[in-house]
Amino acid sequence: MIFSNPVIPTGKNLPYSTGKVEIGLHYEVPKRNYMSHEEEFWQSVILGERQIERYLLNICYLMGVVAFLIMMLLWVAL
Repeated sequence: MIFSNPVIPTGKNLPYSTGKVEIGLHYEVPKRNYMSHEEEFWQSVILGERQIERYLLNICYLMGVVAFLIMMLLWVAL
């Protein structure tokens, strides 16, 4: 997308010259940030706006406990 010079509310293109000062000489049109749905989801999780599903955390915790118990049983058996 190609942008032309920005227009100030009076309808004049930037930079607007008053004779001594050029208003808006270094103005840049704000850049758009395009994110996919997945990127928005993970950003909101990192910022704490959303919680990851609680059952997923419980499954990870349970898998860790099971792995620890298996390692302890193998250690005692040897």
